[in-house]
Amino acid sequence: MAEKKKVKKKISADTVLIFAALAVIAVYVFSHIYSATNISLETVTAEEATVYETVEAKALVVRSEKQLDGKTDSLTVPCIEDGEKVGVNGNIAMTFSSEASAEDYSRLKVLQSKLYYYDELQSRSSVSVTDVATLEKDTINDINNYIRAVSKGDISDLSDYADEINDKLIRRKMLVGEEVDFSQITDQLRQQINSINADTAKPKSYITSSEAGVFSSYSDGLEAAFDYDSIVNIDADTLNSYIEKAEGNEYDGDTLGKLIDKYKWYMCCVIDADDTAEIVNGQSLEIAFKDRDEIITCTVVCGADPDLGAEQTVLILESNEMNGAIAAMRVEDIEIRTASYTGFKLPTKAIHLDDDGRKCVYALIEGKAKMRHGEIIYTTNDYVIMTDGQERRKIEEAKPEEEKDPNYIPVTDPIKYYDQIITKGKDLHDGKDYSE
Repeated sequence: MAEKKKVKKKISADTVLIFAALAVIAVYVFSHIYSATNISLETVTAEEATVYETVEAKALVVRSEKQLDGKTDSLTVPCIEDGEKVGVNGNIAMTFSSEASAEDYSRLKVLQSKLYYYDELQSRSSVSVTDVATLEKDTINDINNYIRAVSKGDISDLSDYADEINDKLIRRKMLVGEEVDFSQITDQLRQQINSINADTAKPKSYITSSEAGVFSSYSDGLEAAFDYDSIVNIDADTLNSYIEKAEGNEYDGDTLGKLIDKYKWYMCCVIDADDTAEIVNGQSLEIAFKDRDEIITCTVVCGADPDLGAEQTVLILESNEMNGAIAAMRVEDIEIRTASYTGFKLPTKAIHLDDDGRKCVYALIEGKAKMRHGEIIYTTNDYVIMTDGQERRKIEEAKPEEEKDPNYIPVTDPIKYYDQIITKGKDLHDGKDYSE
């Protein structure tokens, strides 16, 4: 048998070059197809926001207040709310012979209040139906509160939330003209009231206030520790020692609470002298509390004009706002708002320059990029606050000709509420079509 010979085929250098060229072309075409069909487009909604320049500080709260003696042989229960005003000889607490008597009294008052409410509700003739929307919104809030209480295990609050929901559902029926039978509700309330022994469900005596003021059931034992009348003269070292004392204070005294006898109170803090650049004595400032959702207005009493060369200053803030939470404050981490800026909060990467060097943004409208202008009033590394520039335009147009800014260029194509501002887009320019 004849032996087969193996034949080797030789690939020429020209063929290798052709294949290499085709591979390069294929990669080039594929990359362009991929980039054309995979454009990364990102937007943010133009919504109004307010940002603040703030000075952070730790503040000591100083009030004119007196501790109330709670020593008694009977059970003592406050009869007014924290932060509530009381007059001379006004009742601030009740004494009971037993805890059961106090509980019956409290339950009786709640039931009587509910009965009075439903009797009043039944006697009403008609209410405007335009209140239905508000009532439904409040009902949803109550339902959400109930759900949150269940999830947190706050069983004590469930009954109150359920009562609120039931009450609003009844009122809604009345508003839309449905018949509501109150007799079942009121009869049940009267039965519960009659089941309580009225002779024992009452206070044995009352504790009254010797002077007028604001009551608080909270006492930390430091009511007389700081000199209210001379606090405006305090120095930084003394204030720091007071704050240290208050922060380390542990008090478990037997008191009824305290009475704040002057409505004006102070927050005292040590801040860097440089931080007073935007603060003036006599100025009203907003104060935000870091650990609570509350904002109050204070007047700067002193400390905004530190001595030349001083590194720190004691800033004294005064307020007459009062409620139960404020009455219990002693040392608080605060933010002093020295300036505010309101406009559209946009990422810095959304800001561009037009052909005239003016700052602009691009809004995505019907799939196309539309150039918008505005006035940037505040800038950080991460975001800017931009307005539509129309307020500035009105001011400039109202000026006499000789006072107008010659360099001012009015905004004629302003950024608008809820514009979809492009923060990332390939080949971004005015009129760029991203719908294809």
